[in-house]
Amino acid sequence: MRFNHLKRSRALVSLSLLAMTATALLPAAAKAMPITLSTWNIDSTPDGQATGSLGSTALNFTTLSRSGIVVFTRWDDVPGFGSFIQFSTGATQAVSAGYDSAANPAVQTFSIGAPITNPTLLIGSGRPETTVDLTGLSPTFIAGNNAALNGQIVSFPNSTGLRKDAIALTVPGTFGPGSPLQFSVSSTSSALQDLRVSLGSAIPEPTSLAVVGAGAVALLVRRRGK
Repeated sequence: MRFNHLKRSRALVSLSLLAMTATALLPAAAKAMPITLSTWNIDSTPDGQATGSLGSTALNFTTLSRSGIVVFTRWDDVPGFGSFIQFSTGATQAVSAGYDSAANPAVQTFSIGAPITNPTLLIGSGRPETTVDLTGLSPTFIAGNNAALNGQIVSFPNSTGLRKDAIALTVPGTFGPGSPLQFSVSSTSSALQDLRVSLGSAIPEPTSLAVVGAGAVALLVRRRGK
């Protein structure tokens, strides 16, 4: 009798594991991805530098020496962003990336104090004469308004110059000490332009963590029954 009881228990555990695995592999319904955004220290001096943090990770942003101020913006107001991104904190901050035709390409660098994986890159307030070169980063498009990603080049062909013109991208890979996130900006205009940029990181969904936890418990029960 005990043997049959253990056999049935193991079978039920196996079925539970299979069900949880199948559920985890099912396509998720489309919903906004929760992310935490970087916050930046107030800086009104155009010295090409800005400092901030992403959670507990220190950030330093380097751009043209005549830019680099911290500006307030509303990423959560960009049309289309809300359907794909759920902002948790820092939704009103960005750093100003400077560029003009005299500095083509103008290199922009995020130096990151600790490893972060697959960060979200936000780029906003572009102009039609602006292109952002992300060659080597292989970004994935999340959402955008009056902005486009063609290959690894971001452009703003329909930009109206408003702060609601922006794009959100996932940059695959791990960045940190010795591995900065770097890209360049070019323009056909001789006037100094400002691009708003910021970084974010995805927040693990509680449902995913629950599936992992439940699987671990089921495996433990199975082992004890042997």
